[in-house]
This record gives sequence, C-alpha cells and structure tokens, in this order.
Amino acid sequence: DRDVTGVQTCALPISNISRSRASASVIEDSNLIDPRQNDDLEAEPAPDIHTYVVTAPIDPYLIEPLLVGSLGFKKPFAAAFAGRPEIIGREAFVQLVNVAKPFSVGTVTLRDADPLSPPLIDPKYFSDSDGLDLARLVEGIKFGVQAAEETTAMRGIGAKLSLPEPFPGCEGHAAEGGGGQRSDEFWACVARQSTGTAYKYGGTAPMGSGVAGDGVSVVDSRLKVHGVRGLRVVDGSVLQERHVSVNMVTCAALGELAADFLLEEHQHRHAEERPNVIS
Repeated sequence: DRDVTGVQTCALPISNISRSRASASVIEDSNLIDPRQNDDLEAEPAPDIHTYVVTAPIDPYLIEPLLVGSLGFKKPFAAAFAGRPEIIGREAFVQLVNVAKPFSVGTVTLRDADPLSPPLIDPKYFSDSDGLDLARLVEGIKFGVQAAEETTAMRGIGAKLSLPEPFPGCEGHAAEGGGGQRSDEFWACVARQSTGTAYKYGGTAPMGSGVAGDGVSVVDSRLKVHGVRGLRVVDGSVLQERHVSVNMVTCAALGELAADFLLEEHQHRHAEERPNVIS
C-alpha cells in the first residue's frame, strides 16, 4: 500500500529489491546467505539474499514522517507502524532483507521532452514470470526473522519481532500458520506490501562494445558514451544488468577508475604537446 514512488518500509522485516535496472543498499552489519541454489545457470554462483541490520529509534514523530516523506508510503500504512504503544520508546533494530540478484527488470523512461523533468521509473517488482524473486524474498524474510528471534545472542536480550496486527494490506492472511509458524503466504503478502528499493539504481546505460547489433550498450570500456565526444558516464547505470548488489562499493571503484582514465589521458596529451628538447 504505497505510492508509485514508495520505497522500503521501516519495520521488521523490511524487504527490498536490488535491481530493476536498478539496485540495492548497505547500512550496518550484513550477512550474505544462499537459502537456495542459484537458478541462473549462466551466471557465476552468487548469494541470493542479502540481509543487514539497522538500529532505529521507535519514535512516532520520526517514523511516520520518514515513511511518508522520505520513503513514499501512504499515511495509513505509516500510522500502523508508528502508533503502537508496545514499541514506543523501546530499543529496536530493523532487519532488512534484500534479493541480491533479482530476475524482475524495471524501466527508466523519459517523462516528456523537457530535459529538466524527472524520469519515469517503474521498478516492476516481482514481475518475473517464474515468481523466483518473491520465493527467494520469502525465504530471506524467514531467515531474517530466525536470526532476530532464535539466535543465542538475540534470545539473550529478549528480542522479538514486532509487526502491526493485522499487517496493513494482509488482513486476509493469518499471521500464524500450522504448528504456530507464520505461513509462507503471510510472508509473501508482507513482502508485496512492504517491498521497495534503496535508490541505488543500475544498468540503464550499460558498458559494451557498441558494435552493430549490440543494441543496449551506452558506454565503452573507458566509460565514454558511444558516438559523443567529451562525455563519460560514471555511476551505477554503466553496470551490466546481471550484477549482484550491493553496488555502492562498485560505484566508488568506478569513480576511482574514471579518475585514473582522466589522469592518464591528460598526461598523454601533455606529453604530446611538449616540444622536443635536444640536450
């Protein structure tokens, strides 16, 4: 239950999608897990799930503005998280769960002919035909909940999952399944209602050869835009579509690489312009 621009929620568990030709995030302590075998046989083996922890103060005057103003959720959804007396003033953390290499692919398109208009971004979450993204996210959420409630360290401090009851948008799903366990159907509904992105988009201007028939590449191996002099792209958009998030470190490395390219080319031009000196 969010506006089109909505992104990730701020209550345990939070889920997000890392690539919709658009990417993931990292905040504090992270663990990469592989709850299932990677189904992408053409790719190198990679973790399916990225989960990390963020400390968060439970203050209704902070949570609701964050969810609505910064993350784009609708007010009734945000109010369900912010106004619960049992969590206000308590020490808390957020367990985020991320699909590291999703199959769903979104789009970024022009809004109109005005170059100052913001683009239209459609992440198309859970749009893969086989439903692998949602299945993996459900497995990741279950792992995150287990880590938050059932590990020795968390039991030692009495950590407990806190969710609004009923969860907004999931009123028709019982939070408890058979045997006292939360059902996969419930977690799938939670994922659909609370999934978003962390704004680290990528893959919209990928690197490639630019040869005839390529059809998708925008920059070459030195980050220069094909067919345009004096223009480079140095951000997550040049990453190939099938990268694994988190891409923050990758983008920092791209910046270092671009700086090396510029220095190298400047030094080469400077060397060519110096007159020959005969000693």
